[in-house]
Amino acid sequence: MNLRIDAEKKQGSFLLRVNTEVSGERVGIFGQSGSGKSTLVHLISGLLQPDRGEIYLNDECLFSSARGINLSPERRRIAIVFQQAMLFPHLSVKANLLYGYRRCRAENRHIKPETLISLLKLQPLMQRGVNNLSGGEKQRVALGRAVLANPRLLLMDEPLSALDDTLRFQIIPYLKSVSEEFGIPYLFISHSILEMQLMADRILVIKNGSMAESTTPDLLARNSMAQNPKGYLNLLHLADPVQNNGLYAYPWGRNTV
Repeated sequence: MNLRIDAEKKQGSFLLRVNTEVSGERVGIFGQSGSGKSTLVHLISGLLQPDRGEIYLNDECLFSSARGINLSPERRRIAIVFQQAMLFPHLSVKANLLYGYRRCRAENRHIKPETLISLLKLQPLMQRGVNNLSGGEKQRVALGRAVLANPRLLLMDEPLSALDDTLRFQIIPYLKSVSEEFGIPYLFISHSILEMQLMADRILVIKNGSMAESTTPDLLARNSMAQNPKGYLNLLHLADPVQNNGLYAYPWGRNTV
């Protein structure tokens, strides 16, 4: 995946100005709340139109103010997984999953629903209504719906922020496995350094509406540690051991800055 962006978007008093190029299959966009991450996602997907500039994905022009090009979201073939699952409440899990698949052109249908359903372990949920799902189950269904649209790029906009730590670590392997299994590159957006370390190989750091740097997960963590007066804390959360087939497993926690 190669993404080139040179664009501006003003919303109220906030101005997003981005001029960057990034290549890779697992790219992170890191920044604090209000830095412009979600606005950038909307510009790439076509949900928002830049005030000026150009956006290219794999050498195809998605937007150009100078050339009068602005491809609609469906023509861009870019799927989004949001912080909230945003499932259709009146549809079953199965109908939600197949919503994008049925609207995808036949020549672009490279992912078989049964393969994805097995990968995400969704078979027991297929006939259930989405209002009867846990938070983690809803995000798995939302991920499946996005992937079955057969996108050429997957945008994940803070997909773990609404989950507690237990669910977060359960969902991360699913997020990575769909990209690896089906060859779908992704942009993973988050304000969590730990999530960047787990999900991205290359990271674009956005601050106050502009790209501050391109870095690696390890360098991002080290720089944040150096700038934080509290340093780097390794928090080990211990719980009562859980016996499984005569063996004891000890749940543990996370690293934080």
